[in-house]
Amino acid sequence: MARVLVVDDERSLRRTFALFLRDDGHEVETAEDVDQALETLERAGERAGELGPDGQPHKQFDVVVSDIILPRRSGVSLMEAIAERWPDI
Repeated sequence: MARVLVVDDERSLRRTFALFLRDDGHEVETAEDVDQALETLERAGERAGELGPDGQPHKQFDVVVSDIILPRRSGVSLMEAIAERWPDI
């Protein structure tokens, strides 16, 4: 299944969406704003290929699902940054 990053400033929406995705078998992490999402993506890229505690290699995210209206910077600016830095996501 896919590795998904869910970005939303509303905690209840992040948790609900993550729950649905996990129930469908996806690996999910969450972020509450653009800065946190970019930090999470950067960490994932640095750890890609390393073995995790389960013996499986870490990998970059397959998909980022983001709210458009976020504090300080928009979801659109997040998607632009992702397209520039991680075009395979």
